[in-house]
Amino acid sequence: MEGLRFIQSQSRLGYRSVRLVFNWGVDLDEAMRDVQAAMDKVERRLPEEVDKPEVRKYDPNDLPVLVYGVTTEN
Repeated sequence: MEGLRFIQSQSRLGYRSVRLVFNWGVDLDEAMRDVQAAMDKVERRLPEEVDKPEVRKYDPNDLPVLVYGVTTEN
């Protein structure tokens, strides 16, 4: 895929996660469409009992600028 920086995967019993990281400036909406098209091809070859794979877009800009905690003594 154009602009793909690296792929990272995690596996454990009943769970698999694949993370795609793209270079800065890549159109993430277009990349998402490309990933979804690739997943649609793979999905047809999966066993019927396997749940449909989910593709999610994560944008670190959606994170809050500040996170803090407050504690008190009773």
